[in-house]
Amino acid sequence: RGTVKLKEGIADLDLNMSLLNGQMSMLGSYNSVIPQPLADFQFGIKDFSFRESYRALDMVKQIAPVMENVEGQYNLGLAMNVHMGDDMSPLLNTVNATGLLSTRTLQIGGKVFSQLATFLNNPDYEQLKMNDLNLEFSIEDGTLKVEPMDFKLAGQKATFGGTMNLDQSLDFDLQTDLPLEKLKAQKYLGQFQSLSSGSIPLSVKIGGTASDPEVKPSLGDLKNQLGAEIKNQVKKVVDSAKTIVKQEVNDKLDQLVSAAEAQGDKL
Repeated sequence: RGTVKLKEGIADLDLNMSLLNGQMSMLGSYNSVIPQPLADFQFGIKDFSFRESYRALDMVKQIAPVMENVEGQYNLGLAMNVHMGDDMSPLLNTVNATGLLSTRTLQIGGKVFSQLATFLNNPDYEQLKMNDLNLEFSIEDGTLKVEPMDFKLAGQKATFGGTMNLDQSLDFDLQTDLPLEKLKAQKYLGQFQSLSSGSIPLSVKIGGTASDPEVKPSLGDLKNQLGAEIKNQVKKVVDSAKTIVKQEVNDKLDQLVSAAEAQGDKL
């Protein structure tokens, strides 16, 4: 439902529609007068399905192929302009946009998390579940940039951000803390067995391409971790010693006071 106005080769659109199991508003213009036609629109999207968006929209397949492995629904506010080809398809190297994607519940799998789970030897990391996610992004001349965002990964605070280029090459970083009990790979567990408890930093570099991502995880520096552990243990011992010494001093004072009182009574 809505209006479309045509005047001198320019179409002004103000539309509301139901599709992909959700709702979308579309406001803007299509200019066919200039040598390279330009679409300039603002979109308001509510309750779209990630997976259905991937299946139905070619542009999503090219710019956000990760949606193939995502379960859930999302809301999206998007301002975008892009030049169009002769077949009315968007020319990706001309896409410029800003947007905010939000979702209450999201579950994502795929090669990235499969590789991470293999590295840690822990299936808990094969699927990522997020709640109340707000993702800010921009697209400049076809390059997608995701602003660093905070979320929970396997119950731990994590930060994620980076870019994807026109050739679908990835350059993303994931930072989180890994509880020692979540590290199941004996190959790495032996390095940290001297730690009594706690967690170690986990950094994940995501490269390769959207269709064939490469995950390069790295764990925290054992030297620094041991240093922190030793400092913590020494502090506990010192605090304990302080408590013992204080108690011994207090007991000695009590004895001296009692002895002085006894002497005073004799006098």
